[in-house]
Amino acid sequence: MPIKSIRGGINLRKCLISAFKRNSLLLLVTLLTISAFIYYTVYTVILVKLLNPTLIEDFMNFLSANYPAKIPKPETHEFFMFIFMNNTRFYWNPLNMLVWIPLFGALIVGFSFLLNGVVIGAVAAMLGLKYGPLLPIVGLAPHGIIEVPAFIIQCTAILRWHITISTLLFNLIRGEKVEKAKVKEDLMDVVILSAISIFLLFIAALIETYITPSLIKLVEKNVEEFRLQSQPFQELLATLRQLKHDI
Repeated sequence: MPIKSIRGGINLRKCLISAFKRNSLLLLVTLLTISAFIYYTVYTVILVKLLNPTLIEDFMNFLSANYPAKIPKPETHEFFMFIFMNNTRFYWNPLNMLVWIPLFGALIVGFSFLLNGVVIGAVAAMLGLKYGPLLPIVGLAPHGIIEVPAFIIQCTAILRWHITISTLLFNLIRGEKVEKAKVKEDLMDVVILSAISIFLLFIAALIETYITPSLIKLVEKNVEEFRLQSQPFQELLATLRQLKHDI
């Protein structure tokens, strides 16, 4: 039994490594695209702040007024479920599952993930400019270092699905030979990458729910400036989470 378990573990590891190797180019393109949008969004927010300091403040006030936080309180099971279900909505929400429709869905997923890159960049820049670098690091980095790679893997899985299904449909329409083994392998990659992204998003949601708030409280006790700003910071962070959920 132990030998079978070891062999099973080795085979699983090989499948995971193979899936990442076969989709390394897609992963790289997705990473560079989202990173570019985050970078240029941060750059734009900083530039706007320098040229018109009140504009960012007005925009943040607009968000607070028009996107009131309706999400559960942190450190609760309800908050965890809100974060996790929202981040995995492409796998269960009927409306968001439109991203799996061949060709048409590719446009939706592309727009959605690029918009996520813009939101992440804008959130980091606005919070950093308003409250200093410590607050965004404590409030965003602990779960973000897992959540962002998970989104990249999720996007790659959906793109691999579109490439595979679109190629299959075109080959069938043109009467060309279908490589069944290649199609099966690609679809298995979609399952593997999706499973990995869901697992990582589960871990990220746990961190955002139970660890990030504790880190905020820990820093709050030791940094006077942070103590004065942590409450409005958390309120704004909740508003931005609500905005991300709505879009």
